[in-house]
Parts: sequence; C-alpha cells; structure tokens
Amino acid sequence: MTTTTPAPASTAGLRPGADALRQVAHRFLRRFGLVCAAWTVLLAATTPSVERPMVLWAAAGLVSAWAVLSLAVSDPWAWGVGWLVVATLLELAGPAAGTAGWSLVGGATFLVIAAAAVSGRLRLVVGVVVVLSTAALVRPLLSPGWNLGGGLSTLLIFALGATALTWLARLVTATVAERDRLAARLADSERDAAVAAERAEAAARLHDSVLQTLAQLERTARDPGSAGLAAAASADLRAFLRGTGAEHQRLRDALEHRVLTAAGIGRGRLHVHAAGGDPRLDEPLERLLEAAEEAVRNAVRHTDGRVTVMCEARHDRVTIWITDRGPGFDPTAVPNDRLGVRESILGRMERLGGRARLARTPTGSEWELTLPR
Repeated sequence: MTTTTPAPASTAGLRPGADALRQVAHRFLRRFGLVCAAWTVLLAATTPSVERPMVLWAAAGLVSAWAVLSLAVSDPWAWGVGWLVVATLLELAGPAAGTAGWSLVGGATFLVIAAAAVSGRLRLVVGVVVVLSTAALVRPLLSPGWNLGGGLSTLLIFALGATALTWLARLVTATVAERDRLAARLADSERDAAVAAERAEAAARLHDSVLQTLAQLERTARDPGSAGLAAAASADLRAFLRGTGAEHQRLRDALEHRVLTAAGIGRGRLHVHAAGGDPRLDEPLERLLEAAEEAVRNAVRHTDGRVTVMCEARHDRVTIWITDRGPGFDPTAVPNDRLGVRESILGRMERLGGRARLARTPTGSEWELTLPR
C-alpha cells in the first residue's frame, strides 16, 4: 500500500530513480492526509441534516487525529492500514449519523487507493478496492437514506479510479526506470570511450618507442634466441595494448593470445596474420581456437622452422591455416591412443560441423581448419 515496502518480482528490477519517485509520492500522500482531515471537517460542518451529530463529529475528530498522528508513523504498513481503517469508517459514518446520503469521506478513499497503486502491488490494490466497496454496499443497511444504487456507483468509481491510478503509476515508474537504464548505458559508453582513447594514446607512444625498438632488435639480432625473445616481448605488448580480457575478446585478439600461449618458448618463431572480419567470440569460435591451439602446439614441438598462422573471417565461415616447415604426417596413421590430433583437432572440428585438413606444402605442411557460420 505504500512506497517503501519491498517490490514484487515485476518491479524489483527498477533502478534507484524509480524507487526515489515512489518515495516522493509517498511523502506527498502523507501530507495529503491533512487535506483529507480538513475536507472531512468541512463536510461535517456543512451537512444539511443530521440525525446523530455526535457520530458525525466523532468521525471528523477521528480522521483529524489520525491525519496528525500518521505523520509520525514510520512503518509504512501501519500507516497504510491505519488510513484504510479510517477510510472504511468514514464510508460508514454518514449512514451511521443519519446524514441522508451526505458522505463524510473527504478524499480518504482516494488517498488509500493512490497509496496502493503507487506500491505497484496489484493484489494490494484489489484488496483495498474490495474493502472500500464492501463498506459502500453496506451503507443502505445502516440507514434508509442510502440506497444500493449509490453503493454500486461508488464501487464503480473505486474500480475505475484504482485501475487508472495503477496504470499511471506503472507507466511513470517504467519510464523513469528506462531513463535510468539509458543513462547508465550512456555513462558506460562514455567510460569505455575514455578508456579506449587512453589506451590508444598509450599504444601510440609505446609503438613509437618500445615496439619499434623491439622490432629493430628482432631484425638485427645475430643470436636467434635474442631475436625470439624480442619477438615474443613485442607480441605480448601488442596483445596487452589490444586488451585481450575474456570479457572483451574478439577473434583476432583471442587467436593471437591463444597461439602465442600454445607456442610457449617457441613464440619468437611464430607469426600471426588475420584478414576479413573480426567477430565477437562465441562457443563455436572458442572450440575452433582450441583446435588451432593444439595444431600450433604440435607444429612448434615437432619442427625447427617458423610457424605461420593465418585467419580469415567471412560472413559464412571462418578459416585458420597453420603452416610449418616440418615433414608433415598422415592423420589417418595416428595411433588411437594419440588423442592430440585425433580428438583435439580432427574430432573437435567434426563435432562443430566443420573440417580439419592437413596438406603438404613445398616447404612443409599446413593445417586448414574451417568452421561454417
């Protein structure tokens, strides 16, 4: 009935802006209770004919006292239940005082229905409408000056008012929640753009100094080990500058990171090239990279020459070639207990619906891993 109670599952995801709006509405309704009390006192003072004035003024005194006391009630449920009881008694106070159809409600029913609508709890709204409507239908039993038609009209007003207020409350809170969501996305985008700009600036500076120095060392070093270390350090630095965190990986960065890891100490002899698109990683691409990783690991382990990895991403397929300078081998002749090639490469690609093919080249051998998209 109030705005500070826990929201149901349908509204629990609202952002703080919508929750703050509920709090503002609740504070307004608390102060509106004083208006309801003044309204009831005015109705009591202007009632044209009263059979039992004491009942009339007792009802006015009750709502006035509760309007003041409710401002100090911190428990939202106690506040709401108190106003529901007061509104129900005011519905019955008119016929009990013999006012011949003159109501003393003075906005209390509107306050209770509005508080229930603001809460976003549909069952609570229905319960409040049922209680107040029952009181309206009981009025003819307390005084002949009240008829059943008036009670039915009051019931219809309660139902329509509750429906309209509930729809309005949900529309406003949903709009505010959507605004907060868009604002959060904008803030995230601005933060990502700032991080990307900072990374780009750092990459430019490092490229002008460290990366060029490493490239020069790789070209001029007479010791193959030193050249390999320079190439490996250059590859690691490039991977770091591109940001290869799993949460932001795309195919090119992930491919370079995976094959460099698979190459291990032989990474200085590894060269990676990519063409075409750069899709975001998904489950099939992860499995494709695992097969490529195993092929690179075998190439580095069993050959002394360079290993080249090339990748082409198209809209209908992704293909990775792993080329080495080794003598090659026949995949069908691999023993059943050697699972690296049979399962990690051939079997994995078959399970993906793709293809793994090993061919001889003029300078060595080449794996071709193709994944349909």
